[in-house]
Amino acid sequence: MDRRTLLSAALGGVAASAGAPAEGPTVVVDRQLAAYNAGDIDAFVATYAPDAEIFRPQQQAEPVLRGRDAIRASYGPRFATPPGVRAEIKNRIAVGPLVTDQEHLPLKGQQAVAVYEVDGALIRRVWLFGPYPAA
Repeated sequence: MDRRTLLSAALGGVAASAGAPAEGPTVVVDRQLAAYNAGDIDAFVATYAPDAEIFRPQQQAEPVLRGRDAIRASYGPRFATPPGVRAEIKNRIAVGPLVTDQEHLPLKGQQAVAVYEVDGALIRRVWLFGPYPAA
């Protein structure tokens, strides 16, 4: 391919990708949930921003996990230990960058609420409430 064709293809690709809509917050959270249910720690961690924070407000005001390395260290063993992890969305509310899920955790007979703040195509912050006994 000559330089002119290569440049044209590159600029066309930039223009096409620049005009493409960004993933919506619910799509990002759905990717995270799919990776969680598949036990794919690499795909799961990749849905988070490098400096993502996970909070458990019922335990403490400061983040319980900060950054991808901490998320991997916390979730990795849970993914690797049979029977693994599983979550099902029972209800969802999405407003702007926030996605709030009522999650059923069938392997534990529990439910929880997760509020995700999505920035671009990555999860920036999560607030986890629960777990509570399944209703």
